[in-house]
Amino acid sequence: MTEEGVERVGTFRFPCPYDWHYKFRHAIDDHNNLRHALPSIEHTITTTRWEMRVFSFVLAVTEVNVFLAYQFFCRPDHVPTLQQFRHKLAWELIKNKWLSKEELDESHVVSTVHQLMVAPNNATKYANGRWLCNAKTATPELPVLVQTMR
Repeated sequence: MTEEGVERVGTFRFPCPYDWHYKFRHAIDDHNNLRHALPSIEHTITTTRWEMRVFSFVLAVTEVNVFLAYQFFCRPDHVPTLQQFRHKLAWELIKNKWLSKEELDESHVVSTVHQLMVAPNNATKYANGRWLCNAKTATPELPVLVQTMR
């Protein structure tokens, strides 16, 4: 600012919310970059069911939050990379010591049966246990693996 030909420099302090905004605005971008780093949970679980998409999102956010909390609070001598942390976490989830085999009964086990079927010549799609056929398009018979739940 110039007054009577003399340049004056003034300073002021941002109010706290603005100061925090400029100080921490990168945190969400950093979190999303970690969450989307391959191989990510959201890219691994590919589905069109919204319930599974929400679950994979919550699981991915939780995974990154735990990783960042581990880095911040534990501060071990050797901080693992995100890839090493994901690998260890995945094995801990697979080998869950809190679920004993005796506790799992038939209601917890889902049996999946696969049956190899041949598509009709005019089939365009297999949906809801039925072939959707279009008489206008004739396609060669292709084997299709169909998954059914018992």
